[in-house]
Amino acid sequence: MADAASQNWYEILGVPPDADATGIRNAYRREAMRWHPSRHVGEGLAETEERFRRIGAAYKTLSDPAQRAEYDVWRATGQISGAAGARGVGRRADKVLAFSTGLKESEAARLFFEQMLTLSAELKHKGYRGSQRLKILESLGCPGSVVRAVDEYTRQKRRQHSQNTENQQNVTSDRLRYSRSSGAELPEAIELAEWSQIKPYYVAVIGGRSADAHMDEATYQKHLARFKKSLSGYVLAFVLLLVSFLFPRGGWLLIGGVAALILTLVWRLLLGESWAFHRERAMRRYLSAFKRFHNDPSAAGGWRFNLGGFFGGILWLAYRRMSRYMLIAIAAAVLFDWIQIFAELKFGFLISDKLWTAIAIPIGFFADRIYFEHARQRIRKVLLYPRRQALAQLREDGGASWMGCLGYLLLFIILSLPGALYERSVEMRQAMHSQDAPLSEQQRADQAARQKLVAEAAARSMQIRKEQFDAVVAETQARYPQLDPRHPRYDRELAERVNVRTQNYIRQGRDPVRARRMAAAEIDAAGSARQSKSSK
Repeated sequence: MADAASQNWYEILGVPPDADATGIRNAYRREAMRWHPSRHVGEGLAETEERFRRIGAAYKTLSDPAQRAEYDVWRATGQISGAAGARGVGRRADKVLAFSTGLKESEAARLFFEQMLTLSAELKHKGYRGSQRLKILESLGCPGSVVRAVDEYTRQKRRQHSQNTENQQNVTSDRLRYSRSSGAELPEAIELAEWSQIKPYYVAVIGGRSADAHMDEATYQKHLARFKKSLSGYVLAFVLLLVSFLFPRGGWLLIGGVAALILTLVWRLLLGESWAFHRERAMRRYLSAFKRFHNDPSAAGGWRFNLGGFFGGILWLAYRRMSRYMLIAIAAAVLFDWIQIFAELKFGFLISDKLWTAIAIPIGFFADRIYFEHARQRIRKVLLYPRRQALAQLREDGGASWMGCLGYLLLFIILSLPGALYERSVEMRQAMHSQDAPLSEQQRADQAARQKLVAEAAARSMQIRKEQFDAVVAETQARYPQLDPRHPRYDRELAERVNVRTQNYIRQGRDPVRARRMAAAEIDAAGSARQSKSSK
């Protein structure tokens, strides 16, 4: 009796003694995947192999109604009932040994492989293709070596008996249909579950710790009517605010939009709008969407537009506690900001803000599907746990979180702050450069004006000197007719001597006018000297 209590096959499988055949099969698959030796390579491998063999023995005993009945009698009385006890001690010893020890390693492995083949046939009956069935087996925890063996065995049987095997699989699939009830244990795969079975798990993900808080229909309809009336105030406020931003003189419209928003919020506060209503409304909305998608995965196009996903985007992901999608969205948003800054500052290419709207629209349409896939991933993680433990884990990690929303918003601000500061610093430098640019242009204009004045003054000075020089030349030609080429007494040799002396004085730094006068005076002095000699 002590051995019987210590080797309780029901406890090993984690099922109650009154569990049905479906529950025992589901429990075996769950525990066998969890304790398969290939998933526990290390120091505890021997204990894992022993437990795996005992799990196989438990299923082999409890799945057979006759052996299960004998096992129940043996647990209760320590005796082997029926013909087994009448056939002698040897047969009784074999039964006791089977009820107290595990299977051989080869038998346990063959039993597990047969169950994976059966599960693959069930998935095929549900309409999943070969690659999809393999992925589902892997997601449930089936070791990769067993998945490959199932795939190879299926391919080999299909090659050897293409037509016969196909017919036989159809017959086998017909025999393996589930007869599930709403209170049954969760099946091995989410894809195999009926909505009545899987609904509590989605309720736990959506509602979290408040999953059990439900609102009666009359109260819900009362709050829903008030909520629909308040939507008109929100729509009016949104339209006024939008128009005020579109028109430059929309100050009064802006004030009206803010006032409409405040009045709507005050009106809802006076009516006593509660978070319980919003939780109930979200629960009904998402459960309806999840049911449609679970029953028909190709019906995603019929989902409603998610306003929270469209207007909130990142905040909606954080509010619904989808951490992985949230981090991906934050990384994409920060990367887009840096790309926008780089394109604007380096190439002068401004990315329109309408691109954010183009991104938000698909998020609004696919938000429910993203949330559904997130919920399904969470449920898959706890598939190997007992039902009560799985639901408790989902409630702990599910639901909505305002604190998570604020935390991720702070993280987004911190990650976006370097880009904003960099853009601000570049804009300030550009503004300072634009302020300095007009000063430089003015300076260049003033310098050009000064140069022009200097050039004009130099030209006028040269003109005056030329006029003065011409006047001196005319004066000397009038005084000395032999220097004037137009006079009959013109002396070319004398004129050249005057020009040579004038150039000599100019090279000595004399003024051209003065140099001409000095040269003419020398000629005059030389002429006077010649005249005095001739008179003597």
